[in-house]
Amino acid sequence: MEKIVHLMKGQAGYDLSGIKNSYIETQVKAFQQKVGANDLNALFNYLKSNPAALTQLTNACLNNATRYFRNPRLFELLRQLYLPALLKQSSVNIWVAACSLGDEAFSLAITIHELLQQTLEPCPAKVHIWATDISAKAIDTAKAGYAIESNLVSVGEAIKQKYFHYKDHRYYVQPAIKNYVEFAVHDLLQPLANAPKFDLIICRNALLYYDIAYQQHLITNLHQHLKPQGIFIISEFESMPANCASLFTKSAEAPYIFTSNL
Repeated sequence: MEKIVHLMKGQAGYDLSGIKNSYIETQVKAFQQKVGANDLNALFNYLKSNPAALTQLTNACLNNATRYFRNPRLFELLRQLYLPALLKQSSVNIWVAACSLGDEAFSLAITIHELLQQTLEPCPAKVHIWATDISAKAIDTAKAGYAIESNLVSVGEAIKQKYFHYKDHRYYVQPAIKNYVEFAVHDLLQPLANAPKFDLIICRNALLYYDIAYQQHLITNLHQHLKPQGIFIISEFESMPANCASLFTKSAEAPYIFTSNL
């Protein structure tokens, strides 16, 4: 197993050392069965001579599963409570960390665009969304700005017709929405270079794949990029590491929404 992880780091360029061993082992064994390798040594030799297969396994370990408007309750809270307050500012900076294929960043951009269209402010806020992921393949897909039907199951028909156009079995995001978002490859365990302090950081489901020490490092790193009283959101399936709890105040509206204490 160690040799395979080292191969992914060396040839594919991804350091998976912080991701839970149990999760990586599950993905490796599933891939072993998929390609019909008799044991891990056979799988190692297969991956060493097959860069495309190595990339497939690495992408499985990075987990790029996603869809638009995951957790409708979160987007309801953003739409009704958090975003209207932020959009009263002259500018708003948002970071969607571990953005995968961009679905969450574009969902957020659609929500913001809808709110800005309703505003009576003479000079509406300028909004910039940074969206990052460790997977270069995921970022390339995100930059292309398309989704497949199954990723749009939570999107109403009116929103789909307004903000997407259908071509070659794909739904492409309209330029007005794409223009909000800037995509880049980035390792969450490292600082985000040349970035402003953020009003809102969303990092959902990434914690699930990291050991506790790396979770604490990741949260501390993200917190350093937040403005005082900035909003931080994880997924409903995650919990804040105990050693990081003092950095935030938990929202009364949902246990996965926090405000920075510093």
